[in-house]
Amino acid sequence: MVVGSHVRKTTEQLEQVKQLTSLAFIEFDCHLVFNKEAFSEEQNRIRNEAEKAVEQGQTAVIYTRRELVNLEHSSADEKLAVSVKIADALTDVVKSFAVRPSFIIAKGGITSSDIGTNGLGVTKAIVAGQISPGVPVWTTDAGSKFPGLPYIIFPGNVGTKDTLKNIIEHLDTNDKNSK
Repeated sequence: MVVGSHVRKTTEQLEQVKQLTSLAFIEFDCHLVFNKEAFSEEQNRIRNEAEKAVEQGQTAVIYTRRELVNLEHSSADEKLAVSVKIADALTDVVKSFAVRPSFIIAKGGITSSDIGTNGLGVTKAIVAGQISPGVPVWTTDAGSKFPGLPYIIFPGNVGTKDTLKNIIEHLDTNDKNSK
């Protein structure tokens, strides 16, 4: 799971998910965005930790640090450039992921779009339905990074505080039962 959205509802949902002790939580320190080398090292760290967790049969939850990067004195263009760098880093983690997960959930509108098209390389998908109201599930196409993968697109302001937790519990339980 990749959480990029910073809306209040997403943070509340993430706090509920953190009650699930069987998951591997990996915080991405996006505040390192201003230090190119440290940011690259951080990106590699979260990918390596997530791959290790998935290899061990855990659901990895990658999430951006919940405090926003201080851009108080930045122009609109500078703020957008920082947001794009952070989104690109999350997308690149998925794009370079070496272990096939059982599913991917992307939390946040821009995060979901970028991971689907750029990270997973989806050009065509089957819309399998909704796992919860307003939360569609795609089955990725044959040309994508992980063909036939359930990809859950979870917009930032959708659901209740427990919706994300309930979805993960459902997917995690089904995944363990299928092994």
